[in-house]
Amino acid sequence: MRIGLLSLFFFLGCVFAHAQNLIPDPGFESGLGPWGVYTNGPSFITTQIDNTISHTGASSIKIQINHDTASQTGVIYQAFQLKKGAHYLFDCFVKTDSVVNGGAAQYCILYLHGQRLYGEGGYGVSGTTAGWEEQSYRFYMPQGCDTLQLMVALGATNGTAWFDDISLTELTDTSYHPLSVTLNAFTGTTINPFTSTNVGPIDPSVSSLDLSSRFREVGMDFVRTHDFEGPCDMHLIFADTSRSALDSSAYNFALTDSVIKGIVNAGSKVYFRLGESGTNNRAYYNPPNDYMKWATVCGQIMKHYNMGWDKGFHYGIKYWEIYNEPDLGWNGTVNDFIKLYRLSSQVLKSEDTSLRIGGPAIAGLSSTSFLYTFLDSVHTENLPFDFFSYHYYHTFNPYDFFRSDQLAKQILNTYGLGNKERIVSEWSNYNYNPGNNYYVWRNDPFMAASAIASLTYYQNTDVFKLLRYRTDGTDLGMFDASGNYNFTGLAYYYMSQFRTVPRRLQASGGDTLGFSILAGKSLNDSVSGVLVADNSSSAHGYTLTVNGMTASEQENYYIFRIDSNIISKAVDSGAVSLVNNKITVAVKPPFVDLVVLFKSVVTAVPEVPLSGHISAFPNPFSGNVVIHYQINEEQMEMIFITDLQGKTIRTFGKSDLRTDSAVVWDGKNDAGQTAAKGIYLLKIQTSGNVYTQKLISTY
Repeated sequence: MRIGLLSLFFFLGCVFAHAQNLIPDPGFESGLGPWGVYTNGPSFITTQIDNTISHTGASSIKIQINHDTASQTGVIYQAFQLKKGAHYLFDCFVKTDSVVNGGAAQYCILYLHGQRLYGEGGYGVSGTTAGWEEQSYRFYMPQGCDTLQLMVALGATNGTAWFDDISLTELTDTSYHPLSVTLNAFTGTTINPFTSTNVGPIDPSVSSLDLSSRFREVGMDFVRTHDFEGPCDMHLIFADTSRSALDSSAYNFALTDSVIKGIVNAGSKVYFRLGESGTNNRAYYNPPNDYMKWATVCGQIMKHYNMGWDKGFHYGIKYWEIYNEPDLGWNGTVNDFIKLYRLSSQVLKSEDTSLRIGGPAIAGLSSTSFLYTFLDSVHTENLPFDFFSYHYYHTFNPYDFFRSDQLAKQILNTYGLGNKERIVSEWSNYNYNPGNNYYVWRNDPFMAASAIASLTYYQNTDVFKLLRYRTDGTDLGMFDASGNYNFTGLAYYYMSQFRTVPRRLQASGGDTLGFSILAGKSLNDSVSGVLVADNSSSAHGYTLTVNGMTASEQENYYIFRIDSNIISKAVDSGAVSLVNNKITVAVKPPFVDLVVLFKSVVTAVPEVPLSGHISAFPNPFSGNVVIHYQINEEQMEMIFITDLQGKTIRTFGKSDLRTDSAVVWDGKNDAGQTAAKGIYLLKIQTSGNVYTQKLISTY
């Protein structure tokens, strides 16, 4: 994993914000003015006003770096006192020329009483742009901060960046976002929940925590075997490199076996990273003394898990990623790494041509010297290369994940590799926690909303897999040290519900700054889901217009929410129809809303043979589950919920029942006590039958 912010330490000047654009002289027409200048390598960096190139007006600020080997940083900055709790837009225009091993970006750093609290950045523009590119992101000023330091920066080994028309404006428009979804108009695509991750469901090197049940609830797809810090690492599996790679007694698979077994038993697939976890022991990243032996060990590891070698298994693991972030952690040259990749990929393919081999799990697309040399060798030598993996960590604007993947696709096309699968094998909307120390990760609705917005934007790409970093109860976990959902975990739980409503519907009203909408429909047309996320706008709500209904149809809806007050609970319900098709919702960001719509007029589905249906959503559930039913040609008598032993947990009286209606179970028994998490049976008794459906409570 890479933690990537520029290391910037310098004296702060402070000015008070004024006017609509809080940046005085945003086009540098009068020179640098109040901007301060910082560099970490003054002899390699030039920062000056350029009167020959501009976006508008006559001037821009130009930062030029010429070092060749080590990345350098040039920055201009100002400090402002802003309104606590207010929302702002930071916008500028950027132009680059020959920027390598880095990028040009915007940054903000927040302070309290002169103490640095946390910093966040924008998308890094590298290479040579065709012209000026606009860079924007929204943010809000936390209550626990008193000063914002705003900056534009170039961090690279070589290249030039120009910045112009920089603006910082307060967002004061609280009007509701207009959204729409059309229930009978499909995009022709299937929603991908992207529920894959790094680490878990067990991590024996850290704790006894077992997240298997959580993995099943979320439907975790792939689990990458990185950062178990021992298990799955080369130095543990094959510790004595002087021994023969074909000697089974030289291998120690015990801990790794337990990890792989845990992944498989949780219903997930293994994405095996060959190499080492992130560690302070730099010796683990040294090139091997014998490259062919290292490659042979990779082959034997694969044979242990797929072919039964050394009392092994037949798991059929398809995805094998060679190394992790060699642009940061590898102690050799790029050509040394290419040799390692060449031999390892060839050995693996020679054992099983159906394997998916790839890499290099590069830390950033901005590591251009390393990346381009590697891809050129892959193309020129026609090396085994079924997928390209890279990492991306970001904060303020979730749309930058989309932009990053478009750049990855463009780079691959340049080397004739555009048809290869793209896998983001580490990603996260990491964020520093205002009011706490610098390296405390944020666990709040902002993270949930940012994750959902990112996953929504990714629906418009053809990226193959996203593996979140990470799941277990550490700094970036979806679950805490006791196995409870963190806010990001709840976001993934909401996203997993699209397996019930996978056919993507046409929806509109989102933007490219962190406000998103995603909608889908079930295969039998009985249920639709609309997921709305807002991480930082100034709006005080939204109005959802539901189109595509006939005069005889009505959609009953329930809204489930994640925000600072509500954690995955139903907050509203109602109905929409052809003549009354708007849902108006008052809510301030950051939040995530899951709007579930149940169709009142449907045709038969398998669970109810006499023209009707039963739906439970969400399922699994934490808190409330909405049970929507339509029973035709039979008289309703009772709805009750039992445990697996047949004991009645909750009974709904006849006053709750109609032939076409819904009830909400809050997870409590008839005595008002919260039932234990587990599997329950919903039973609907009619005059002719008893219909049953499984419910899973994760409360």
